[in-house]
Amino acid sequence: MCGVFGAVLPGGEPTEAAAIATLGLFALQHRGQESAGIAVSDGEQLMLYKDLGMIGSVLDERRLPSLRGNLAIAHCRYSTTGSTVWENAQPTYRQGPRRAIAIGHNGNLVNTRELLGQLAGGRARLPASTDTELLTALLADEPAADTVEALQRVLPRVRGAFALVVLDDKRVIGVRDPHGFRPLVLGKLPPNARKPGGPNDGGLWSEEATGWCLSSETAALDIVGAEYVRDVEPGEIVVLEQGQAPRSIRYAEADPALCVFELIYFARPDSYMEGRNLYEARRRTRKMRSASSSAPIRSATCRSAASSRRWTCPTSGSASRVSTATIRSPSRTTWKDASSSSKRR
Repeated sequence: MCGVFGAVLPGGEPTEAAAIATLGLFALQHRGQESAGIAVSDGEQLMLYKDLGMIGSVLDERRLPSLRGNLAIAHCRYSTTGSTVWENAQPTYRQGPRRAIAIGHNGNLVNTRELLGQLAGGRARLPASTDTELLTALLADEPAADTVEALQRVLPRVRGAFALVVLDDKRVIGVRDPHGFRPLVLGKLPPNARKPGGPNDGGLWSEEATGWCLSSETAALDIVGAEYVRDVEPGEIVVLEQGQAPRSIRYAEADPALCVFELIYFARPDSYMEGRNLYEARRRTRKMRSASSSAPIRSATCRSAASSRRWTCPTSGSASRVSTATIRSPSRTTWKDASSSSKRR
């Protein structure tokens, strides 16, 4: 679980994009507390800063003046692959023969061994031990005309969970895996919202004067004053460029399977996912569970078939589809309730 945020501004103060991305990331601190980082572009080159620690200690007022540019991505990390060392902090950065690229990644890839075999030079070329570092290297090396085309070529070979914010010198790109395991939303930032305390005249927004945001959760859009536009769809690439409306490119057919832990645990209760307020969704879930407490579940056995990652759990004579596994899991896992445990004692 990690938090990602991206911002594209049409102009203004040279450090404004970094300030907005940092502010948005603060609203996602609950998604990762091990490290934080930010990458910016001024249209010609990328600059990155990252370190271990909480967002407030890593991205403080001393750092922002040097992060100049109108495009920015930010990331806070909770490690699921790789140890907690500086090299594994994100965003990752790669200067390839064809492009420079930085990536913030929320999720896990499950075919890293296969992908590593496709990288010239193999493991020796990777300074970090994360799946994100491998993906960044593949995209930087891909012989394509630009980053968008490189994504269209590489992503069909990638399996697992990924919500990405990608930065090159000219654009910020949002990507979601074909199953939509991890959330990513698009927001619109009007000019007056970019200045705290600025007047809101309620006028129409021109694309030239509008900023755009990508975020793991809608709560971060609220913090920076952006208006929620829509969820990035599973299997979709959203391209954000200065002075242009977002471009949508589909690289895979959608097979939605949002991770259930986003709904009940990972995300903030004031966020919205798939049109639902999570506080209300959790409240209703507790209410339904309370109403059915007269028939406690004695056990639940989840089996994962080799050909499918979806888990079907038979419980009290009924079956329901739950989350899709996004990491390696044993072929059989069994939970038993407290009553059965007490009997063994």
